[in-house]
Amino acid sequence: MVLALMDAIESGDGAWKYHLEGAKKLLVSRQSKSPSSPTQRMIDWLDAFVFDSCLIMQVMGATLARPGSLSKPFYSSDIGPETLKRLEETAWIGCPAYLLEVIFFVHEGWCVDPDPSTNPPAMNYSSTFLPKGSNPLLQPPTALLQHIQAFDPVAWAEEMQSFLHLPDLSVRTALATIWRAAVYLYTSRVLSRPRAHGRAKSTIPGLPPDHKAITNLLIQKIPLIPVADDHFKCLIWPTFIAGAECTDPSLRPILLQTLSAIYYDVTSVNVRNAAWVLSLMWQKRDSRRAQQQQDGDPFGSFVHDDGEDDFDWIQELDDSRIDWLFI
Repeated sequence: MVLALMDAIESGDGAWKYHLEGAKKLLVSRQSKSPSSPTQRMIDWLDAFVFDSCLIMQVMGATLARPGSLSKPFYSSDIGPETLKRLEETAWIGCPAYLLEVIFFVHEGWCVDPDPSTNPPAMNYSSTFLPKGSNPLLQPPTALLQHIQAFDPVAWAEEMQSFLHLPDLSVRTALATIWRAAVYLYTSRVLSRPRAHGRAKSTIPGLPPDHKAITNLLIQKIPLIPVADDHFKCLIWPTFIAGAECTDPSLRPILLQTLSAIYYDVTSVNVRNAAWVLSLMWQKRDSRRAQQQQDGDPFGSFVHDDGEDDFDWIQELDDSRIDWLFI
């Protein structure tokens, strides 16, 4: 697990997944031991570290890795909300448990081959649109998007006071808003594209009407987290998602400046690689648009009348030879 974390910090490219798979196998074999084993009791703290690290890398790594790159996660809805709640409080990414569960469902429903030996997923963090215990994969895909929007950043920031009291909740609330927007954009992008994998067979017909507005909101919110604040290092994945969805070249410097500041704060090559991948995507997007304009389409044929951009950055990652992890 240490090797997986080191590789993620040092680069974030494909090697992390091999270390992760090895750690998962070791963890499963350790869990099969008797709980009363003296050795097991001595290293409970290490088991918890490995379990939490594996889970956060599995859930977040699945968002950018190619389909089939990762084996099925050992997490399931049967484990209950306590595990995700612990990650919410201790993991360095700063993602609320409510939204971590959404990411897990997206991967389970639309990105991996179904496993008949596992129980169907069930909601632990419920909303009006997805009640507790319901299977989100049997609901219309729009219900999951509505469920994301139902997340309340203000209420979450106040709830986290019991774990770590802050005199000012504005930054914590902004971080929750950023994560809600980023998870919404990622989820809507996945749900709008047909895929042969997964339990869920239904998708949404194109990106939702508010997709561009949510992208702009996310880009506007990211600078609200001060560089000196402890929450700043939690912005790597949301900033990458914002950059992948950004269609306005004038907004790109904001995102590159954020990644640059994070890099100098944590000195992780992972962050520099995130900026590099975004730059390659932007070059490809701009080149494709320029070519289409040269061919006689003044707007570029991958821009619809409603402003929706057909540049599928997830497909670009799927077609690459590297499974990135930007957290």
